[in-house]
Amino acid sequence: MKKLILMCAVAVGLSAVPAQAALITAANVGQSGTVTFNGNVATTNVPGLTAAITFTLDTFDTVTNMIVFTVSVDNTSSAPITASRISAFGFNTNPDVTGGSSNSGIFDDVNTGGQFPNQFGNIDVCVIDQQNNCSGGGGGGVSINDPAHVFQLTLNFADLTAAGVDFTNFGVRYQSIVGTALGNSGTGQGGPTGGELFDFDPTVPEPASMVLLGMGLLGAGLARRRRA
Repeated sequence: MKKLILMCAVAVGLSAVPAQAALITAANVGQSGTVTFNGNVATTNVPGLTAAITFTLDTFDTVTNMIVFTVSVDNTSSAPITASRISAFGFNTNPDVTGGSSNSGIFDDVNTGGQFPNQFGNIDVCVIDQQNNCSGGGGGGVSINDPAHVFQLTLNFADLTAAGVDFTNFGVRYQSIVGTALGNSGTGQGGPTGGELFDFDPTVPEPASMVLLGMGLLGAGLARRRRA
């Protein structure tokens, strides 16, 4: 009986979690949204290791199959972290990106594919300093005391339709971390937390959570039948 109640509670709790995906269309031009990131070193969450990236949609062009964002990368890490730098960030897209470019003096290279370390896994788009790759290297990036770094990011697609593009699996790469005994490099996973561009309705459950909710309600129903 206790297991059934627990299953139901877990399912209900998960059903309230919004899907961490953003569908971007031409209707979003001029809108902004912010993605916030945690920090993870050696597969362990590190308090104080954080970042925030704001995306403003400037162009959504189905003729040239191009999306242009103004991007602001902010290293928001705080005590006990005393130093870190963001050397790369990225995300997945559907449909896939075929190429990209950046006018940033820091994040000046766009890779269509790569892998973040620390068990983060593969990623479709990785925006990096030319000294770095998704896995790290070099010495560039945005440090804690730096102002937010603002630049334009262009993404190209084979066929950009009016249906839009899904953005998921947001990640950042941290290096030169000071303030944790776990190591000096890590990654962060993020999700949209505000703004018109990433405007989620938290009352709409994810499909997987709906399945869990159904399982929980079914379990509760079976428990009632057994008591009858």
